[in-house]
Formats: sequence, structure tokens, C-alpha cells
Amino acid sequence: MRRTILVAFCIIFLCALPLEAALVNASRTGCTFTFWLATNDVTTDGKWTTSTEWTDAETPPLMPSTFVWREKWTMPGDIFQNVLFEFFTDHTNDTGDFFQICFDPAANGGAAPQTDDFLFNITGNSKLTVYKGTGTGWSTTPYTSYTAATLKFAEMLTNTQLNQTPHWVYEFLLDRAGDWDVSGAGYAPGIRVAAYDASNPTAGVQSWPSNSLATNPSDWGVETGQYASMPEFPIATALGAITLLSCVVVVAGFFVQKRKS
Repeated sequence: MRRTILVAFCIIFLCALPLEAALVNASRTGCTFTFWLATNDVTTDGKWTTSTEWTDAETPPLMPSTFVWREKWTMPGDIFQNVLFEFFTDHTNDTGDFFQICFDPAANGGAAPQTDDFLFNITGNSKLTVYKGTGTGWSTTPYTSYTAATLKFAEMLTNTQLNQTPHWVYEFLLDRAGDWDVSGAGYAPGIRVAAYDASNPTAGVQSWPSNSLATNPSDWGVETGQYASMPEFPIATALGAITLLSCVVVVAGFFVQKRKS
């Protein structure tokens, strides 16, 4: 009986490890992902310049079916944040379309955008406007004090390796020096991305995290920087495989022992 109880306890413990890791690392129900060092060159031109340009970037978890986005960083001096966003369901060119990135460099959250938070808004007429938080919301006056070279974007209606139907593709480049510095967050800033298709208003704003609001930083996701390139077989995946294998072995041993007794 004691051996049976011990084996059952081991099964429960091993099978609970992935859940425990998920709970510890979770942010807004698991909306945390790794921001890897690039191994492939990046050109901010609104398309996959090469077939491998974005294969070295992680896709965040809990992604909606309407879009996908990826990030990685390069360091030609300063640390540059490179973002790919593909809006699969937007096939039209409307002035009411928009793509947004909400950024919390200090990861200080809050129920409203803080004075060190930023909203990057790209509208359907290829216009980029930056807004800064006020502590109670977003300023109605665009923020223009940043150096133009620290921010760049490009968009294109095209097909990609991820979806063969022409759709809107955005590439975004952000120099993490100056206003966009994230060292105060331990290089784990808050982030939210969203897009809107004016030709399909009933679908509403599509966002990651899903149903999150630009006005509520405490409900955004988190990107965790790594001073390494994305591994082909991530450690988390390996740990999950090992845990699963351990559970299988323990369960098998349990039934073998039961048959012998």
C-alpha cells in the first residue's frame, strides 16, 4: 500500500510540473513570450525579403486566427526591436484600417497608460503617429520629440510564407535606446498589439492579448529578452518532453508492480 501511495504521489508531482511552470511564468493567462537575438538579416520593407527572414523569431502563445506576429532583436550598435505583423483577414486598402503597438518600457502596468508608456499607431494611409501616456489615458497630442532614426515601419498588401492570400503585412523597427529603453523593466516590458479592418467592422479590434484594451496596461502581455538566438529545440519543449516521458515510465512501473503483487 505504501509503495502504491508513493508511486501515485510521484505521478501527480511529475504531471503537475508543466502546470506549475505555466503558473509561475504566466502573465495575463500565459501571454508571455521570448524575444530572441536574430540570426537572419532583417529589412524593414513590409514583406519577407527572404524566405528565412522571420523563421528565427518566436510566435507568442494564444494567438488569434486572424493574425500573427513575431519579434526578434538585432544590435548594430543599439538594441533594435524588429516586429513582423500579418493581418490575414484584411485584404482591402481602407483609410480606417490601423495597426497598433502599445509599449510599457518600465513594465509598471497600471489601470491607465502611465507617462512612460507609448502607443504606436499606423493608419491605413501609411501614417505613423506616436502617443504618450498621461497617467489617466493617452495624450490627444502626438508625441514628436523622439529621433526619427529610432523608429521605422513599412507595410505592404502581399502574400507570405505564412499565408498565400494577399493580406496586410507590417514590419516595425524600434531603437530601444532613449525613450524606448527597457532596462528599467529588466528587459521584460509590457506589450500589446492590435489591428482593425475597416471593411469588416463587425469583427472589431483584433488584439494580443485577446480582448485587451490599449487603455489598460495591466492587461497586456510581456516579452522577455534573451541574449541568445532562438534554439531549434527550446528548453521548455525539452523539459515538457522529459516530464511526459517520466510520467509514462512511472505509470508503466505502477501497473507492472500491481500485476506482480
